Amino acid sequence: MFTCKHARSVWLHSGFLFNLISASGLKPEEFLFHLSQVHNKSELEIIFCIMWFIWYDQNNILHGHSAVGVPSPGVADLSTSTGVVQSATGAHSYSTGVKASHLVGVAAPIKWQPPPVHCLKMNIDAAFDSSQKRIGLGIIIRDSSGCFNAAKSKLVRGCYRPQEMEAKAMFYGLIFARSLNL
Repeated sequence: MFTCKHARSVWLHSGFLFNLISASGLKPEEFLFHLSQVHNKSELEIIFCIMWFIWYDQNNILHGHSAVGVPSPGVADLSTSTGVVQSATGAHSYSTGVKASHLVGVAAPIKWQPPPVHCLKMNIDAAFDSSQKRIGLGIIIRDSSGCFNAAKSKLVRGCYRPQEMEAKAMFYGLIFARSLNL
């Protein structure tokens, strides 16, 4: 997420700077906790969207598709990640002190539909790593205004059909939401 050449290039263009040497000694949850202490909520949402973008791009490459790519030279950040945040949260603008830009070859993001007022919406995803025979599960919970409430990722051993992986993600997502009294 931070150390490969492609990811470093994306982070360089994003305007977010991380001390990767000290971060490499931390567990993922410790690093995320550190980020939550250093960045505000809006910046964290953008950071998580950039993380998703890096995962998405690397996943495309892994499966033989074209990478979306990093911004063109001289571009200051990943406006697509900001656009993803804006469409996902319904927000109009985020100010991170970084100038907006465009990515080459990015399709318009699918518009996120919020839940009814005073309700929460949980989005889940699952990905299979065949070489390790494990599944990566992702869970994010937002309220009706699109504000981030909670997120979690989990590795599960096994080999399942896509529907079963999504069901596992939903299962762990519900356990996660219940543990937070949501």
